[in-house]
Amino acid sequence: MSDIFFEIDRIALILAGAAILLGYFLWRSFSSYTDPYLFFSSLSSSDSAENNKSKKWDGTQGLRYVSLGLLLLAFIDPHFFISRELSNEKEKGEGIPAEGLAIYLLLDQSGSMSEEVSANLKGQRVTMTKEDLLKKVTQDFILGDPSQGLKGRPHDLIGLVAFARVPDILSPLTLDHQELLKQLSHLQVIQKKEEDGTAMGYAIFKTTSMIAATKHFAKELSQKGSPSYNIKNSIIILITDGLQDPSILDKESRLRNIGLEQAARFAKENGVRLYLINIDPRTYAEDLAPQRKQMEKITHLTGGRLYIVNDPGDLAQIYADIDRLQRSVLPQIGLSKKDQPNAYRRFSLYPYFILLSMFFLGCSILLETVFVRKVP
Repeated sequence: MSDIFFEIDRIALILAGAAILLGYFLWRSFSSYTDPYLFFSSLSSSDSAENNKSKKWDGTQGLRYVSLGLLLLAFIDPHFFISRELSNEKEKGEGIPAEGLAIYLLLDQSGSMSEEVSANLKGQRVTMTKEDLLKKVTQDFILGDPSQGLKGRPHDLIGLVAFARVPDILSPLTLDHQELLKQLSHLQVIQKKEEDGTAMGYAIFKTTSMIAATKHFAKELSQKGSPSYNIKNSIIILITDGLQDPSILDKESRLRNIGLEQAARFAKENGVRLYLINIDPRTYAEDLAPQRKQMEKITHLTGGRLYIVNDPGDLAQIYADIDRLQRSVLPQIGLSKKDQPNAYRRFSLYPYFILLSMFFLGCSILLETVFVRKVP
């Protein structure tokens, strides 16, 4: 069943009200003025004609008042909005999200990501590089893939950062997910040895700083009364096949060598939850137990979780798990109904009021010029 909403132009209503008040005061001013008069003997025939003239004149004047009133009604533009039955999800999602999650995808592009792996995707065994697998499953996470339990993230701000020796911002937080996917498609494994490395701590620290800056900017906009996106929660999903391993070329740089625990504390202070996914099953090796425990510690510190996959194809299932954990139900920002033509059909009344106004005005003129007989 369609919903019906009635609206008027409020500015026009104020102007119409001002015009009515002005007209009333002018009428009172002129009505207080008395025309000069002269006493004369009573003539019954003249009195009768004058009375008839007055009555008929009052009738035509009333029609003109009705005509004017209808024009004022047309001026305030009364109209209905009738909701449409939306045929597809794209039309239903036309509104602009007002709040949601801020998600940064922090993707490893170090040289080891060029290694080919055999992965089980949608029941089929395929061989591809780790980087290509990462790009494919990340795209499904953003857009959604019901067959893998992924609903998509159309209402969330998503940013994209690639990292090796240093983090590279491919896309800041955005609702334009098509542009985000375009940047994702350009992601390549580092080729130059001097650019290689796995500076996870530095990447987490820098990404958290960007989230904090975005929150601060949104808060400033809100305080100024400007529309802003309310970030409900912030998360970083870091995907790698390695461990913390900054480049030896950066041994003199304190920032580029920032540790995982220090970066995690900074993330916690800024309300950022960290999910760390390691797609190399060798991380389960006994000699890597200290590093594995450290990664578990930093994710738990922020309220996130560590995932280590046995099969690279399990990455899609992990994305689906995070998707369920970090699902946001979002209102839409206040778009007026006139800006949603696919959602509402407009039915305006002003043309009918104008036609009625012209009809009553025509009747008034016709009565006055044809049927009313004035006594000289």
